[in-house]
Amino acid sequence: MFSSKNDKKATFVEQKRQERQQREKQRQQQNAEQKRTAAAISVQRWWRHRAQPHLYWSYWDKQMGMFKAAPANHEAARLIAMYCFFSSCHPATSLPTPPPPPDQDRLINVCSLLSVPVATLLDTPSAPAYQSPQHRQKYLIFILCQCLYFICDIVSPGHCSPSPSTVPLTTLLQFLKPAAASLSSQKQLLEVTFELLRQARPNALQLAAYSRIDRLLKQLARPASSRDQKWIKSATLWLSSVTRLWMFPLEAGLPFLPQFGATILTIPMLATHLPPLLLTPVRQHAYSLLLLCTDSRWSDTFFNQQLDGNDWLFLLGNLITLFVPDATGRNAADIDDNCLGLLMDVVLRVQTACLPSWFSSRQHGSYRHYHPLFKWTSCSPPAVPLSPLVFEQVDRAQIALLWSPAFLDVVLRPILEWQSQPRMALTLASQRVFHLLYQLGQQFPVHWPTILTRLAFMPHLMPCLWHAMHQFGPQGQLAIYHQAAKHGLISVEKEPLIHVLKVFCEASSLVFLTLDDMDIFKEERPFTVKECIEMAGFLNMFFFSLLQKVGPKDELGKYYGVRRLLLQLYDLDSRHPFCPRDHWILVTSDAMAKKHPLLKLLMFNHGSTPSASQQVASSFLQQLRQGDAVPQQILQTMPHTISFCTRLAIFRDWIRLDKDAVQSSLLLPSYLIHIRRAYLLLDGFRALQKLPTSNWKGSIRIAFVNQLGMEEAGIDQGGPFKDFVTLLVNDVFHPETGLFSDTKDTHLLYPSNTSSLVHTNHLELFEFIGKVIGKAVYEGILLDCQFARFFLAKFLGRNVFLEALKELDEDVWKNLIFLKHYNGDAVDLGLTFATDEHLLGKIVTKELKHRGQDLTVTNDNKLEYVYLMADYKLNQQVRQQTEAFVQGFRSIISSSWVRMFTPSELQWIISGEDLDFDVPDLRRHTQYQNGYFEQHPIIKMLWQIVQEFTSHDKRAFLKFITGCPKPPLGGAQFFQPPFTIRMVSLDHQSVEGVQMMKAMFRLGSSQEKMGRLPSSSTCFNLLKLPAYTKKSVLREKLRYAIHSNAGFELS
Repeated sequence: MFSSKNDKKATFVEQKRQERQQREKQRQQQNAEQKRTAAAISVQRWWRHRAQPHLYWSYWDKQMGMFKAAPANHEAARLIAMYCFFSSCHPATSLPTPPPPPDQDRLINVCSLLSVPVATLLDTPSAPAYQSPQHRQKYLIFILCQCLYFICDIVSPGHCSPSPSTVPLTTLLQFLKPAAASLSSQKQLLEVTFELLRQARPNALQLAAYSRIDRLLKQLARPASSRDQKWIKSATLWLSSVTRLWMFPLEAGLPFLPQFGATILTIPMLATHLPPLLLTPVRQHAYSLLLLCTDSRWSDTFFNQQLDGNDWLFLLGNLITLFVPDATGRNAADIDDNCLGLLMDVVLRVQTACLPSWFSSRQHGSYRHYHPLFKWTSCSPPAVPLSPLVFEQVDRAQIALLWSPAFLDVVLRPILEWQSQPRMALTLASQRVFHLLYQLGQQFPVHWPTILTRLAFMPHLMPCLWHAMHQFGPQGQLAIYHQAAKHGLISVEKEPLIHVLKVFCEASSLVFLTLDDMDIFKEERPFTVKECIEMAGFLNMFFFSLLQKVGPKDELGKYYGVRRLLLQLYDLDSRHPFCPRDHWILVTSDAMAKKHPLLKLLMFNHGSTPSASQQVASSFLQQLRQGDAVPQQILQTMPHTISFCTRLAIFRDWIRLDKDAVQSSLLLPSYLIHIRRAYLLLDGFRALQKLPTSNWKGSIRIAFVNQLGMEEAGIDQGGPFKDFVTLLVNDVFHPETGLFSDTKDTHLLYPSNTSSLVHTNHLELFEFIGKVIGKAVYEGILLDCQFARFFLAKFLGRNVFLEALKELDEDVWKNLIFLKHYNGDAVDLGLTFATDEHLLGKIVTKELKHRGQDLTVTNDNKLEYVYLMADYKLNQQVRQQTEAFVQGFRSIISSSWVRMFTPSELQWIISGEDLDFDVPDLRRHTQYQNGYFEQHPIIKMLWQIVQEFTSHDKRAFLKFITGCPKPPLGGAQFFQPPFTIRMVSLDHQSVEGVQMMKAMFRLGSSQEKMGRLPSSSTCFNLLKLPAYTKKSVLREKLRYAIHSNAGFELS
C-alpha cells in the first residue's frame, strides 16, 4: 500500500486522526444544538401555557427603554431575539407562520433596532447561540414579514389609519432594496420573505389596496375644497412604496414576474396614481410581462394563475394605462408599434380566454353575484367590498383608452396608409386591431356605439378600409369572404379577417345614416358611386351565400350589421336609383341557379307570365310548408333578391291560408254592427274596439242606419263593409279630424303631433285605424290614401333619417343640409340642441338631448345635431301615435308578412300601383249582367271610349266604379268583388223584354240625351250603364258622371 521508503505513512495517519477529531467535534456540536433546541422548545411550550404575555412584554419594554439610553449592538441583537421569541410564543399562533405584530409601537421600536447595517447585523460574531448569523437572518425575515403584515393592515382588514406610521414601510424599503447591501444572502432574504408572505396571506396586499383605492377615488370625486389632502397624499405614497417594494425581487433577478403581475398590477387604478418617476420602471417590468404572456413557452405560467374575473379586469386596466397614449400625450414618446402589438395580443387573450368564464349578461347557475359592469359574475365578493365607483373609473379612465382617438390614430395608421403597406403587414395589422375592437364591443356592449362612432367618423378611414379589404388574401378582391361564405356560418366564423368585415359594415352603416344625396351622388364622399355599386353587389352575394346553409340563429345575428348596410344601400337605390337593372335580383338567371341550388326553385324571369309567377310562388310556399328553413330565411332577411311578383303571390297565399285557419276556428261565421253614416268613426270605434283579432279577420257585416234609426235597404254580401272602410278612411284622414297631417306639396299622410290635443283617446283611435287599414289589406280592398314613405317604413320596423326628412319638411331638411356642409364656425349660427314647435298657437321647446337647450352647436358636434334633429322629426315626435297605429295594423297583418316589401311596395299593396290600368286586361276580367255581354255593341263602344281616355280620365273612371283610382297589383283579376257592368234602362225602369231587345240592337229613344247618367256601386265594383245607342252620348254621359262623382247607389 505504501512505498519501500514509507515516507507518506506518517502524513496519512495524521490526516485520518484529524478527520476523526473533526467528526467527533461536529457530533458533539450537533448533540449540543439538539439539546439547546429541545430546551428552547420546552421553554416555549412552558411559556405558552403560562398565557401571561403582559409580563414578558413589560420586561421587553423596560429593556427597550434602557437600550435607548445606552445603545449597543449586542443589546440590539438580544432585544431583537427576545422580540421574535415573545411574538412567536403568542397563544393564538403556531410556527412556522409569522404571526401579526402584537403592537404597532413595539413593531416601530424593533424596527428602530434594525438601524444597524445589514452586514453588521447578520455577520457580527457573538457568543450566544441564539445570536448566531443563522438565527439573526431568521429574526430579520421574521420582522420584515411583520412589517409586511403591518402595511397591509392584516390586523384589521379594510382599516385605513388617517396617519399610518411609515417606519415599517421604510424598514422594508431599506432592507429589501437589492443595492442596500452586497451580501450573498440578500437574494435569499428577498426570496424567502416574499414567498413566505405570498403563501401565508395571499390576499393581504389586495385587501389593503382595495380599501385605499376605494376611499381614494371617493375622495377625488369630491369637490377640491372638501377633500382630505393629507390622507390622499398618504394613500398615494403607500401605493407607490408598495409598488417599489415588489419590484425589488425583480431587480434582484428573482423569477417573480408572474407574482408581480398578479399582485401589483391587479390593484385597480394603480397605474393612474403612480408618480411619473415610478411609471418608467413599472412599464419596463410590465413590458417584460407582455413578452412572457405572448411567449408560448411561458404564457401558460401566467394565465394559469388563480386570478378571478375582477383581477383580470384590473390587470387589463393597468396594462392599458401604462402603454396606451391618452389625450394629453402621456406614454406617446415611450411606446412603439411593437409594444402596442404585444398589448393588443394580451388584451385579446384575456378577453377571449379569461373574462368570459367569469361574467354573464344574465343571472343563471354560478352567475349569481351582481357586477357593476357585466351585470352578473361568478366571482366571490372580496372581503373588502369595492364600490361601483371603482369599476366605473376602471371602465371610463382605463379600458376606454382602447378606443380613444390617440390610440386609434396609432393602430389604424397602416390602414390609412394602405397603399404603401406590404400586403402581409396590412393584413396582420387589420386582423389584430379589428379583432380587438370587435371583442371590446362584445365584452362592453354599452360602449359599442361609441366605438363604432369613433371609427365611422374618423377621416378617410372607411374608404381606406374598403380598399384595404381588397388586398386580403392571395387573390384579393374580397375573395376570402366569398370562399368562406360558400361553406356556411361555421366556416365564416373561422376566417381570421371576418371581424374586419363586421366592424366595417357596422361603422359604414352609421356613415350612411348621415349622408345626403349631395354627399353620395354629387361630391361622392366618402364612397364613390362605383364603390357603392360594388359594395352592394358584394354584400348582396355574401349574405345570400350565408343563408344557403342553415346555422344557429344567434350565429346569423352576428352578421346583421352586414344586412343592415345592405338594406341601406338597397333603400338608397330604391329612392334614388344608381345600380344597374336587376342588380339586386339573384333568382332570375340559369347561371345564378347553377351557383346556388336553391335558385332553381326560385328562378323567375321578368318576362314570364303572371301564371308563371304564381307557379313559382306556390312552389316556394310549398317548400316553406315543408319546413325548409333556407327559403324562409331568404324571404325574411333578403326579400329583395326575389321578384316582387313572386313575393306578392306568396303574401296573398299566406293570407288565404290564414283565412282558412281563422274560419275553421270561429264560433260565429260573421259579426254584425250598425253604423250611422254621419258618425262613421265614432260608431265604428265603439263597435269594433274590443273585437278579438280572430273576429277582425272573420266576416264583419255592416248595416247602415239612417237618421230615423232604420236600416238602409240592401243585401250585404261584403259590399257595405267595403263601402264602410272607404268612407271611414276618407273621414279619418281629413285634416279636420285632427288625427293625421299631410306633407306640404305631395299631400302624403302621417300621424299628427297634435292629435293628443284634439282627442283624449288618440292612441286607441290610432290603433283602431291601424286595424281598419290592416283589414282592408287582408280583404284585398284598395284604399285611396297615400302614406308618407317615412311613415310606411315604420310598418316594416325601420327607422329613417336625414334624407327622409325632405319628404316631411323640406325647409328643415335644407337647413340641416346647409349646416352639415357649412364651412364657417357653427357657433355663429346660434343653434342649440333644442327645437321649437307651434302647438295650437303656443311655442313649445323640445330638447334633443339632456340639457340640450344649454348646449351650443359647434363644428365638432354639428353632425350629432343633424342626426338628433332628423331622428326627432322622423322617429320621436309622433312615436307613440306611430307605435299604436303599427300595433293595430300588425294585429291583422303579421309583421313577418310585410317585412319582405319596401315602403313603396307596401303602398302599392294598400292602394294599388301608381299606373293606369290596362284596358285589354280589365276587359278580359269583366263580368256582365242584365243583358250585356262581351260582344254587345254598347260594350264595344264603352271599351273604345275607355281606350281613348286620357290618364286622368282613366283614373277617374276606375275610382268612380271601385272607389280607388289605381288597379290592384297583378291586374284586374284581383278585383274583389270582380269588376262588373250591369245594363240599366234610361228611365229607371227595369230592363226586360222589349227594352232589352232595343238596347241590343241600339234602337234607343230620341230622348236618351235627357236620360239618366251612368251610376256605380263601389262596394261591389259595379258599373250601372244605361243602354245608350250613340257613342257621343255615351262618352258625354260617362265623362260627366266620373268627374262629378254622380250616381252612387246601394244595390
